[in-house]
Amino acid sequence: MGAIGLAEAARLTGKNQSTIHRAMKLGRLSYTKNDAGERRIDVAELERVFGIKKNVGLRSLSGNGASPASMRASVQSNDTHGLESERVIAAQRETIARQDATIADLRHRLDSLMGLLTDRRPWWRRWLR
Repeated sequence: MGAIGLAEAARLTGKNQSTIHRAMKLGRLSYTKNDAGERRIDVAELERVFGIKKNVGLRSLSGNGASPASMRASVQSNDTHGLESERVIAAQRETIARQDATIADLRHRLDSLMGLLTDRRPWWRRWLR
């Protein structure tokens, strides 16, 4: 789709123009300026920050040259992107579970070592437990 203006971005996301402008001002949403100085937002960047509304009709997209065929292609692309995202999320959850197990093991080891460090008995008595 390319870069779009602020009003079109507000229509696609269902957000207010001031919300999008504030995100651009704070640096959450990147944009470019054309030769006329107008701010243009890449659709992928807009989707990353706010997400695109599912029920945007073709009438609202008519100003940017979108056709029904290109809309079908983008929907199929979004479906494969969703499946890939689910795989990435599942892999990240597995990584988090492994890291949690490692942290629990390290905490257990540290607790057992702290018991040795805080023991007030002479060293030779510690050996004779």
